[in-house]
Amino acid sequence: MSDTNSMRVAYGYGQETRIFREISEGNHPRCSNKVAPYLPVQELKYQGGQSFPVVIKAGQLIALDQWNQFVPANCGASSTLTYGANDVTWGTPAYSASAALGAGDAATNGATATLPANKLVGYAFFDFVANTSNSGYLNYQVQTDHKTVSTNWLVEYPVINSTQAAVNQGDLILPDNSAPGYWRPAVASDFADVASIKITMENTFGKCYKVGKITDGLDGMDRIQGAPGLNLYGTIDSPAGAGLPAHFAGATTQTHASNTAAGNESSKWRVLINVNV
Repeated sequence: MSDTNSMRVAYGYGQETRIFREISEGNHPRCSNKVAPYLPVQELKYQGGQSFPVVIKAGQLIALDQWNQFVPANCGASSTLTYGANDVTWGTPAYSASAALGAGDAATNGATATLPANKLVGYAFFDFVANTSNSGYLNYQVQTDHKTVSTNWLVEYPVINSTQAAVNQGDLILPDNSAPGYWRPAVASDFADVASIKITMENTFGKCYKVGKITDGLDGMDRIQGAPGLNLYGTIDSPAGAGLPAHFAGATTQTHASNTAAGNESSKWRVLINVNV
């Protein structure tokens, strides 16, 4: 869950935490799907004195379940859903394959369920909020029931783990089964046999366009000063001091081949991905 306490938000404005940034034009297919009702709450979003449960973060890779509902992409292999205290508060139903739309009994804190294997269809270009009809706290919907995805854009992500740090220019990008909704570069085992190649082709998110340190002038974003209320959100903490856009806040120090010096370098990195779903 993102640390939302380090961000200053002007009075009357919504709090925003990001894990990515869109850089250029893209496509939003004219489709209409709902978010699966059984998805665990990932974080709470605050606006106008209310908190709203976010179940898919903007920038996360998403797929469709058997009921044509949006779920985190897990690259063709089953993965684990974990429920917490926020799910108890908001009345999230636990996943059940035999229940209508997968919505089983109310989830308990610490419970887990298996999300079946799925196939990538795009990424979320805004935070997807849970269906608030399950909650007794709101008498209105904060979002429309039906949503669509983005399928073609140039997007920027921070590198958040060692798996992502192995990415290089030109690599194919896939959903990370160990962290559904997040990305990873393709590896040799993704092409080991016909079955693996099929899964890789069905789940290719795009290609790595560019890799650079967060402190490099990769796209000029490092020059934007955070200004709550003006849609220029920055963090007062790391990385690299005040003013860097908030979507870099999740970056962790990793080793990658430097574009300015010979050999590998330990730094915080960002990646541009040319999406082509």
